[in-house]
Amino acid sequence: MRFLALVNDDHTKTLPEVPGIPAWYFETTGTKPLNVPPKVMGPKVLQDVKGYNDALLRQIKAQGKLHILEEDIARVRAELESDGRLQKTN
Repeated sequence: MRFLALVNDDHTKTLPEVPGIPAWYFETTGTKPLNVPPKVMGPKVLQDVKGYNDALLRQIKAQGKLHILEEDIARVRAELESDGRLQKTN
């Protein structure tokens, strides 16, 4: 399962905002794109996508798999820092 990102009419993405998960993680690892027609796009769609992403995070935590996600975030961070695409942090 992957977090959802909205693909806008101009082909830009609205990345998920999930507490504890940095935006660069979603930019790098990808998300499940959700194309929504402009006539349907609105606050309700944004709320639904946020609700899905929040529920997915709760499910990951409930299944005891948060450590897998945290390990993947750490792996991606290390790769980005070694390539110079992400500034090193302590």
